[in-house]
Amino acid sequence: MFIGKYNKAACVTYLGTFASLIGICLALKHRIRTAIICLVVSGVCDMFDGKVARKEKNRTEEDKNYGVEIDSLSDTICFVVFPIIISLAMGMGRWYNVIIYAIYGLAGIIRLAYFNVTTSNSVAIKQYTGLPVTSIAIILPATFLLSFVVGPYAYKIIATCVMALVGFLFISKIKITKPKGKIIYVFLVAAIIFILFMLSTFYWKARM
Repeated sequence: MFIGKYNKAACVTYLGTFASLIGICLALKHRIRTAIICLVVSGVCDMFDGKVARKEKNRTEEDKNYGVEIDSLSDTICFVVFPIIISLAMGMGRWYNVIIYAIYGLAGIIRLAYFNVTTSNSVAIKQYTGLPVTSIAIILPATFLLSFVVGPYAYKIIATCVMALVGFLFISKIKITKPKGKIIYVFLVAAIIFILFMLSTFYWKARM
């Protein structure tokens, strides 16, 4: 009935992309905390789509190639474009912010393209060259927590510097060991705790 693939792994990727697209709309409405929750959800989906794919039997080469393409396109939206929109929606739109975000975005797509052409579907990845773009789903929310303890001006400086550093690390030649095993579930628990904390701030604000 429709073009595309709708296996379990692809659907997990679609879910992460959908969360980011919703988050983009929310960020444009200045609902920043909800948008960041959407970013975390996208990060969780990205952690598990590969695990789901490896458990699927009878995957054809077309399924594998489609998975690579859709994952890369999803990462561009979720972890390159979306964080830039969140940052702009938070009022960090001065000329130097714009330049940093443009460099961040360019570095992100270079990182994704490099990963696609240097990685084989048949070989398990043990180590990344350069910081994976998906790491922003951890780094940006962690940075956002500082907004609860520092002033707006200080936070904007810190957040801008973090985006610049992350963009640089995307295309650096540093080696990053791929998280696996129980570490994945540590990230999952941390994501759940973060989401619950963010939801509690809505309640706290309402009580105030």
